[in-house]
Amino acid sequence: MQSQKTALITGAASGVGFAIAKLCRSKGMHLALLDIDNDNLIKAKEILRDLDPRLQTEAYVLDVADRVAWKEIAGHIGASFADIDLVVLNAGKGYKPQTAGKGRMNAWLDQEYWTKVRRQVSASERRAHTIRPLTRMSLVP
Repeated sequence: MQSQKTALITGAASGVGFAIAKLCRSKGMHLALLDIDNDNLIKAKEILRDLDPRLQTEAYVLDVADRVAWKEIAGHIGASFADIDLVVLNAGKGYKPQTAGKGRMNAWLDQEYWTKVRRQVSASERRAHTIRPLTRMSLVP
């Protein structure tokens, strides 16, 4: 049973997401890394795992704009981690209009959607802290 806290970070393969993942690891957190870039995600997972091999590090390839993919991956995350304490929604800032009805997001700031994502990846009724870097609403309860 894991005793440390767990962070789920989107866009974790590079840039701000990777830097946040390194910070979380330095604080002794387990990591659920999500990114659309499989090659860099594998490298990031290796680097972060090597910083403290005692802590759990899992990687999931995901396009954060794909609602159907979120539902599918939530089960895998829930099976790997007892709970998620921190959700960092870093990926997907480059909003592109998307076709409705194809399971993709229409807007990044869809608050109801992100509330559902938090519920899907968190096993308990306790709400995880959510951070959306570089947005007006950077901290969501």
